[in-house]
Amino acid sequence: MNAVVVGLGNPLRGDDGIGPAVIEWLKQRELPAGVEVMDGGTGGLELIPTLTGRRRALIVDAANLGRAPGKWARLAPIFGVQPARLDWSPGLSVEAEAAVPVVGNAVLNEIWSPHGKDSDH
Repeated sequence: MNAVVVGLGNPLRGDDGIGPAVIEWLKQRELPAGVEVMDGGTGGLELIPTLTGRRRALIVDAANLGRAPGKWARLAPIFGVQPARLDWSPGLSVEAEAAVPVVGNAVLNEIWSPHGKDSDH
């Protein structure tokens, strides 16, 4: 498998740091061979070379979904997590912190699955 999971966000802006937090969680888990996880920070177009040529690319980021904080949705190819706050303070909210292993497990399920499935939580 030639895949990458990229966590986007700024840990100094509250729940905007959910992407990097999920990446750190995933780094402590068993991943299939050929799957790379990386903290994309606040990268924009400079991430294109990282995604180019990959069979699969998954992105985790905070997203205003109009849901309760910590709830998430699978938006091809982004796993979006509803933030509770996006102020200039480090650390995740309680809701976003609780979502880290839940979203991490959803990413694991998708990368271990041959086809992946859209989800909504």
